[in-house]
Order: sequence, then structure tokens, then C-alpha cells
Amino acid sequence: TLTEPGFSTVDDTTTTTTTTATAAEIPDALTFSLFLPHNIMFKKKEVEMVLVPGTSGDFGVKPGHVPTIAQLRPGGLTIVHSEQEASSTKLFVAAGFVVVHPSSVCEISALEAVPLEDLDAETVKQGLADYTAKLAAGGNEEYDNAVAQVGIEVYQAMNSALEQK
Repeated sequence: TLTEPGFSTVDDTTTTTTTTATAAEIPDALTFSLFLPHNIMFKKKEVEMVLVPGTSGDFGVKPGHVPTIAQLRPGGLTIVHSEQEASSTKLFVAAGFVVVHPSSVCEISALEAVPLEDLDAETVKQGLADYTAKLAAGGNEEYDNAVAQVGIEVYQAMNSALEQK
């Protein structure tokens, strides 16, 4: 015969602490930093929100966001400044990582970040066409095909970011 599994008893006299922040503990602004190998674009800037292109999907980071580590995919990164400024900065990032700390701090380390207004739509379309042609030519070199596929992915992401501008 089967017996019921034993359950340990719970001691109601001990209390547990939770790490959930209350609304009073969540700051009004997100502290944001964006690091590149050759430059620091933002360092501890207080912003309202950051929209991030993650490999698992795009997501927004606001004050009080759950701690997260995510890989960036090529795509548009939007930094929404304070409500008083009523503006945002839109960048294209090639790749990197984002770390969201429990203290409402968001840090991004990216290989490259370019303001969207610095991208030329015609140059992006030409780059996409060039890499598409290289892949279609179908050489025997695995390396060349991989480079063409990466080029297509990056130029498609640039094109998409420009269309959403």
C-alpha cells in the first residue's frame, strides 16, 4: 500500500523577511549608464525609462525593475529622459549586455552605439543588399556565409530601427 508523503510542520513563531520593495522605496528615476569600449555615452544619468532590444525580446526598464541580466541583440535602444525634459534619445546598438540592479540602476555595456539620426537609410539599404547578394552567391566558405548572415541580421535591425524612428 502507498502511504501519504510526510510534510514537515511549519513553525509559525519565526518570521521571514522579504526583499520586495514597497512603493515608498522605489526611486522616481532610473540611474542609467551606457558603456562602449571607446566611450562612456551615459554615466549615472537619471532617466525615466530605457527600452532595450534583448535577445529574448524587447523590454522596458523603469525604477523598481526586477534584477536582470540580458544579452542585447542588434536593434534600437531608447532612453526616455525625465518627464520635465519630455525627450528621448534613440540609438542603434550592435550587441552587448544589460544589467539591471535591484537598486534601480541599469547598466549597458555595448560593442557599439550610434544615434539613429547618424544612420543613413540609403547606406543601410545598400549594405543589406550587398550582404544579401553575398549570401545568395553561396560560396563554399562557411566563414564567408556566416559573415554574410551576421551582416544581414545587423543591417535588417538597422533598417527596422530607422523605420520606427
